[in-house]
Amino acid sequence: RLLGSVVGPRFEGVRYGRFLILGNGLGACAWLASVLVPSTLLTVGLFALAWIPAGASGVLTATLNQRLFPADRLGRVSAIKGTASGATLPLGSLLGGALGDAIGHGTAMALAAAGFGFTAAYVLVRPRLRTLPTVASAEPADFGVTVADES
Repeated sequence: RLLGSVVGPRFEGVRYGRFLILGNGLGACAWLASVLVPSTLLTVGLFALAWIPAGASGVLTATLNQRLFPADRLGRVSAIKGTASGATLPLGSLLGGALGDAIGHGTAMALAAAGFGFTAAYVLVRPRLRTLPTVASAEPADFGVTVADES
């Protein structure tokens, strides 16, 4: 993820929908391959490679948030996202560990890889997501963001 965060800004000129398809697709392939290869070194390398697109996506998403949401609402948006992801992490970890014990760790890891693949496939079949513009040119309307006046 750290390497992905470093290279993430280089993808601001790539259509975001295309980035999501390719990044999540490559992440899924690398993650699944990490489960299937017989070498521990290859497993670690491929698993690390699987997280590079996620790191880049994190940077692009943060940039999108800054471009799409008004400055006075950005704190709320960030807090909601952080709370939602932080609140679900322990539950996901618990369920993942239990699933690994029940069906085997390799099978559970392969299923987790399918999550990246599902995201890529979902964006691919949804025209509105597939055609999202570049982060550098994104406007709130491209993402259906409207801000109601609180006064």
